[in-house]
Amino acid sequence: SAGRIERREEESPSSVQALLGCPFQWALRYAGRLYAADSARVDDGTSPRLLGELLHAIMNRLFAGPQRGAEEATCEAGAIFDREGPRLVAALFLPGADPQREHVRRVAMRTAQALYGLMAAAGLRVLATEQRRVAQALGTTLAGRVDLVLGEPARILDLKWSGAGRKRRALAEGTALQLAAYAFLERQGQGPFPPVGYFVMDAQRLLTTQPDAFHDAEPVAGPSPEATWNLVEHAHALGWRTVAEGRLAARGVVTTENENPPAEAVVEDGRLVVPPACEWCDYAALCGRAFAEEA
Repeated sequence: SAGRIERREEESPSSVQALLGCPFQWALRYAGRLYAADSARVDDGTSPRLLGELLHAIMNRLFAGPQRGAEEATCEAGAIFDREGPRLVAALFLPGADPQREHVRRVAMRTAQALYGLMAAAGLRVLATEQRRVAQALGTTLAGRVDLVLGEPARILDLKWSGAGRKRRALAEGTALQLAAYAFLERQGQGPFPPVGYFVMDAQRLLTTQPDAFHDAEPVAGPSPEATWNLVEHAHALGWRTVAEGRLAARGVVTTENENPPAEAVVEDGRLVVPPACEWCDYAALCGRAFAEEA
C-alpha cells in the first residue's frame, strides 16, 4: 500500500543504482531485507570480480605506504603480488595457471607504474583510498567508499579491472552514476565537483571527461560529474515516488506495459534510464523472470 515502504536511513551509490534499475529488487533486498541463502562462492582465477579485488588490495597496500617513485612502486607491486597473492587468489597459483598469473602480476606492476607516474608528472599525492564519505542527499543520508582521491586539489579515480568500452560509453552518455556520486560525496557540499575518471587496469586506460586534471588521460566527450549527478537526483526522485505510491516495477520482466529494458544505462529525453541487474539478481523466481521461457 502507499506509504508502506519508508525511506531508508542510509543509501549507497549501489543501492541508488538498484532502485533506478529495478524498484522490485530494491524493495526486496534493501527495504525487505530478503536475502538468498548463504552458499559458498569460489571464483576461478579469471573472474573479473576476483581480479579486481586482488589489484585493489595491492594498490591499497601501496597507497598506505610512503610516497614512492614510479619505479619503486612498480617493484613493490610485484613483491606484494608474490607475497599476498596466494592468500587472496589461490587459483592463480595452482598448477597450469602460470600464464594467467604472470599476466595479472604484470598488470599490477603496470598499474602501479602508471598511477605513480601520473602523480609524479602532475605533482599529486594520495589524499584518500577506500575511505568512507557521507553526505545528505536524495532525501536521506548517502554514503560510499571512494577508490582513490589524488590531490591537491582533489580528483577521483575509480579503478576497474576491465570494461574500458562500457566505461567510456558511460562517461560519454552521462550515465556514470557511481563516479558522479563519489564526486558529490567528496565535495562535502562545498565548492565545485572534483574531476573524476576511470582507470581500467587490464587495458591500462585512464578515461575522463576532464583530461586537464589527469596526466596522459584519454579524453571522452561527455557531461561533467555535476551534470550526471543532476540526472541521478531527478531519476531518483521519480523512482522513489513510485515506491512511495506502492508501485514496485520488476523491469526485467517484459509485459505490455513494461518494454525491454536497455542493455546499458542511457539518457532518454533528458532522463537517466538504468537497466535492471537481472544477471546478479536472486529474485527471478519472485518476479517471474525465471519462468519467462515456460510462459
